[in-house]
This record gives sequence, structure tokens and C-alpha cells, in this order.
Amino acid sequence: MVTRLGSGISFGCGALIILSGGISRLVRETTDAQRILNKLIDESLDKFRSAVFPTVPKTEPTANNRVTVFKHVRWKWLVFRSIWPWGFWRGPASGWLVFVRRSGHTTQASSTVFLAPDDPEHAEGVAGRAWKGDASIRVRDLPVLSNVAYAGKMWKLYHWMRACFLRQPTQSWLRHLGNVSEVRKYCDSGNVSERWVWRKIKNKQGLPVSVLATPLDTADNERWGVLVIDSSNEFDCIGEDGEQFRRAFQNLRKQLRAYGLMR
Repeated sequence: MVTRLGSGISFGCGALIILSGGISRLVRETTDAQRILNKLIDESLDKFRSAVFPTVPKTEPTANNRVTVFKHVRWKWLVFRSIWPWGFWRGPASGWLVFVRRSGHTTQASSTVFLAPDDPEHAEGVAGRAWKGDASIRVRDLPVLSNVAYAGKMWKLYHWMRACFLRQPTQSWLRHLGNVSEVRKYCDSGNVSERWVWRKIKNKQGLPVSVLATPLDTADNERWGVLVIDSSNEFDCIGEDGEQFRRAFQNLRKQLRAYGLMR
């Protein structure tokens, strides 16, 4: 009895220590040195963004043309999605691409995460497709979903029942069915789930219409992460095979290594 009690206390204390450590890591303040490094990293990303988006007017919001660094990690405990969409066989150790830094002074607190497991056919997003290969992946002309409205469950149930039983589909319901079709096209091209897209729409988060993802390797040629370049407007990224892109990308990798963001 005493042994079991002691074991229980030890287990509880251990769990409390781990939990306390996790909370402290989440809430601890950024050091001055890290703030300086973050500023240097942001400047490098902004410089790269200017090089690959040379035609974007300075009046255009920076969030419409972004450069984002994703790092591959084996473990990811906290994934901020309302329902776990990957199935019970996908645990925290499945392998993930997690947000690290982004160009611009806005949208830095992103919770975006993509599944990037050892079975590459289940990797998510354009970023996941680039992670599992050795070349850049570009997707253009994705459906524009900026005018798509989120529909709640009760709203959909009411309009579905009216269309099925009363044979009186409303214009709102027909418009919603068109939106569903566009969302499915977006998911097929962007390699993401419908749940993921509808969550973005619900939270009024912009969805890009073009995406370029290219692998990030360490100095010793090990896959570290993925660089994602996306646009929510008509200004697309320059060609990844051109000299201007290659030179800018090479400089960015050197700077990210020099600042300790990647090896």
C-alpha cells in the first residue's frame, strides 16, 4: 500500500514537473539576444521577399505576399485544431512541419502545422509535397475563396431539409453548394483537407491563390524544413529556375544558418 502510494506520488510529481516545464517554455520572455536574432532573420526574409516579388506595389499589404519558414519536427504535442483530423493512428510523434518565422511584421503568431509523416503519400499541403521530394512544388490558379461565407451546422441542416423535403432550395443554399464545389477544387489542388479550409474561412484567415514550396536542407544535405512562398493576390512569385531566385535563395539559406535558425 505504501509502495503504491509512493509510486503514485512520484508519478504525480514527475508529471507536474514536465507540465511546469512546458508551461514555462510557453510563457517565458524572449531574451535580448534572441530578439536581435529574430530581427536579423526577419530582415533576411523581407529582403528575400522583395527579391522574389519585385512587382508588388509598396502599398500592398505584406500579408498578401508572404515567405514562411517551416521546420520539420518529430514531435508536436499541441495542435490547435478543434477536432483531431488525422485519425487515431496519427499521434504527436507522426512528424510535422511547424511554423518558425515569416516575412512582414504581421501574422507572426501562426499556428499553422502540416502533417509530414514517414509515409510521404499522407503529407499535407504544398509544403508536405515539397518535404517528401527533392524539388520545388508550385501550385497556381487556386480558387479564390475570399467571398466564401462559413455556414454553420444548423444553417446547413435547415436549408438542406428545405431543399430535400419542401423542394424549395433557396438562393443561399444554391450559392453554398457552389462554394462547396470551389472548396473541394481548392483542396484537391492544394493537397489540404476540407476541414482545414473551412476552418480558415470560419476564422476569416486568407487563403493563397498561388503557392511555391521549396525544401530547406542543412549544410550537410539533410532535410531540415520547407520554405513556402504564397500569394493572395495577382502578384506571383518569380520563377524558381531563374538566376534571380536562385541567388536570393542561396543568400537566404546562408543567413538562416549564420543566425542559427537552421544548421
